[in-house]
Amino acid sequence: MNIARHDRTERRNRRATTCRCPVRKRLAYSLPVPGASPTAAPVPAPPDVEVEENQLTAAFGQALGAQTVQWGAHTPKMSAAELKNYLETDLANELHWVLRAATEWHAHKHMNLGIDGYSVQVYAMDSTFLHSRALFEFFTRKTQGNFYGYDAYGLTSEIRSSLYDRHWIGPLHARLMHAQERSKTADVKSFDPAEPKKHIKNMPVDFAMEIVRMWHEFASALQSSADENMKDLGVRAGEILDKAKGAAEKVRTNEVTQSQVAELKKTGKLPTDFSIPPLSWPD
Repeated sequence: MNIARHDRTERRNRRATTCRCPVRKRLAYSLPVPGASPTAAPVPAPPDVEVEENQLTAAFGQALGAQTVQWGAHTPKMSAAELKNYLETDLANELHWVLRAATEWHAHKHMNLGIDGYSVQVYAMDSTFLHSRALFEFFTRKTQGNFYGYDAYGLTSEIRSSLYDRHWIGPLHARLMHAQERSKTADVKSFDPAEPKKHIKNMPVDFAMEIVRMWHEFASALQSSADENMKDLGVRAGEILDKAKGAAEKVRTNEVTQSQVAELKKTGKLPTDFSIPPLSWPD
């Protein structure tokens, strides 16, 4: 080896081994020994350097993890107990009203009451869209200053919805959330394969179906977590969905709705064998 090059290598090794940075130490100990064959194994790092580097890497990873969720004034960090309460109270409330309102819209669509001044079907449509949007934003967005997102529960990836992101968000904002020009709203892709495209005003059930699908995925993602608290919340999320489905079914079968059906049959506005078809939610 050239003597000048040999001297430079030794000086570089001395500077690296006296540096307090464990990464530099690791690099220095990995340099080949001057004069050794090209295939010779590098000198292994001493145990204390290995430990120090691992500790630095772990601390760095923890620091990155702590910065993942952008907590805000209206979205403070929640404890395990608070996450459970938020799931059972706030998220469950959104889910319940999505399913109930969509079922109400579905029932009135089939009954077709046609009573002037009785606009329950419109109210049901608005309610479905409003509560669906809250859950769509939760499932597909990270936590921000004004709302919680999927990462509040330790999930590292969103619950995706190509229907919401690519087809529904624009018309939803134009026709309900904001006062925009609405005359050119085209039909959009639906959840229902039997009717691939619909006007958004006819899609409360489609929205509810997509929410149920995403809720299933949300519950499964929690159950797959390494955190035992999150696993328990995943099970609880499944129970909440089952309860919401049961509550929505009562919208179709309750006494008031059935009395309306009976009256329509009596007056001949509905056939005698008519019944409001049940909704089949995604598994």
